[in-house]
Amino acid sequence: GKSQAVANGVTSRVVGRRGLNVIYDAYASGGDRFHSEAQPYPRNPGCQIVCVGSESKWKGVDVVLEAFNQLTDLDAVLYVIGVKEADFAHYLSPMAKEKAVFLGQRKDVPALLKEREFLVLAPRTGDSCPNVVLEAFDAGLPVLGTQVGGIGELVADGVHGWVVPPGRLGALAERMRGLALDPAMRQQMSNRN
Repeated sequence: GKSQAVANGVTSRVVGRRGLNVIYDAYASGGDRFHSEAQPYPRNPGCQIVCVGSESKWKGVDVVLEAFNQLTDLDAVLYVIGVKEADFAHYLSPMAKEKAVFLGQRKDVPALLKEREFLVLAPRTGDSCPNVVLEAFDAGLPVLGTQVGGIGELVADGVHGWVVPPGRLGALAERMRGLALDPAMRQQMSNRN
């Protein structure tokens, strides 16, 4: 399996007592993905938060956007990569829309991560070993994610970032606020990645 969570699920359903060995995804730093494309957007002031997802409902981009609605009082910007604004902007309040930048599909995600201050992802169901978490660690970013699949195995809670239970919008928003307001904590977490 790609995470202990996946291995446990397969073992309990299929393999039985023999168990499985976990081999995490390999991750190589470098290449074209680490050089930013021409930026069609200005860098906004304030804390630079990034969410990387897909159109799939289980990836939870909508959850991140709804949590961001609770942060409109902060000097923060949410960059959303991997989805179309037309499909997801309706999850944002009018004030949050002014602070969200949708970048769509990008090939230079690792380069874009290096320009941000933390990653937030909120899948609803198991995400065995999200590459974006490994890319964020490589970029030196703390990661805020939901405790599903292998995310809790990759992100040591309070060390490399924070992990919250899935479906707990208030907890996600509270941790986003905490990371946005505390650059020293972000730096400490970043130093451990």
